[in-house]
Amino acid sequence: MSRLALLLALLGACWGTTTPTTTPANVAAPTTITSTAAPEVRHDATGFQAIGLPAIQRDGQRVVLAQLDADGARGHRNLRLVIKDRSDAELESMVVMTVDEQELLDAEMQATPALRTRLEAANKLLAALHTTHTLVPLFGLQTDANRIAPADITHVTGENLAIEWSIAGHLKITSNGLVVLERDEPTWLARPRRGGCTNAAYVDAAHAAPSAKLVVLSIGYRGDDACWEPDNQLHVVAW
Repeated sequence: MSRLALLLALLGACWGTTTPTTTPANVAAPTTITSTAAPEVRHDATGFQAIGLPAIQRDGQRVVLAQLDADGARGHRNLRLVIKDRSDAELESMVVMTVDEQELLDAEMQATPALRTRLEAANKLLAALHTTHTLVPLFGLQTDANRIAPADITHVTGENLAIEWSIAGHLKITSNGLVVLERDEPTWLARPRRGGCTNAAYVDAAHAAPSAKLVVLSIGYRGDDACWEPDNQLHVVAW
């Protein structure tokens, strides 16, 4: 069985529809949409692009993400599709290209036939998931993050949401003026490294599905030539 066929089979099991007798407390009504195209991943001379991602399953239970790591000093291109549930647990992933597979690019930094084959497989997967579950793109939010010198608090706004993230790891989400979530997230912080190297955390990007009571936060880290930043972390937060 091919890697794509196997992954689709696994996802079919994980994403199977059920008819629960009760609705979990943190599950909102299905996302309201009219129509939307399937998400798509592409590559050109500038790098990878993820069109229509992150996206949420119409019933609000799963989120599909495009993980693009910075790769520190090298900055090698890479892409991984990730499926998470509302609790931020990773259910499945599909590697399109790792940081150690730069041979998949030609001399002009364009995709080789091998990489194009992987992109086609990834897009077939996204199309299949969209056909079965209807994937809805999340709305982009605005962040005031200072990537050079992160402030003590990063503010994120949009879609009647206000999000505050502190470099100490405290998260607060307000919806329509009401606090819907407030907690510490110590595991999102970068661990101190040898030589006193530290990397302050901030919200680099954020997306929301307000009707599903869910946001996706990309946590970035400050770095410099002496203390390279870790790769961003993508987290699903639901309430």
